[in-house]
Amino acid sequence: MTAKDRALRPRDALIVAHGAPADPAPQEVVLKALATATAHHLPEGWRLRGATMAAEGALEEALAGLSQPLIYPFFMAEGFFTGTLLPRRLTAAGVTGAVQPPLSAWIPPCPP
Repeated sequence: MTAKDRALRPRDALIVAHGAPADPAPQEVVLKALATATAHHLPEGWRLRGATMAAEGALEEALAGLSQPLIYPFFMAEGFFTGTLLPRRLTAAGVTGAVQPPLSAWIPPCPP
């Protein structure tokens, strides 16, 4: 199997963000919509979901039924949430997915 074949094979993935603890519902709706819109651009067979950490049970619900998902933290930088809380929640949910770098790692730096 070539690297391209591995990259295109169907996978499960989850976009996860912090959310807004004081009012989690609006951000949860937006992140699910982002995942749905993005999924249309993925190869056939991929499953992509979205969840926030702030909405109670949303992360666990989004993970249900996914098989070794790629986890895409929708955060601007590495930190406590991406390095400690998210891995802790994933472990508690029994997920062995590969956590990818946060959003900032995918955006090229601005020129000086």
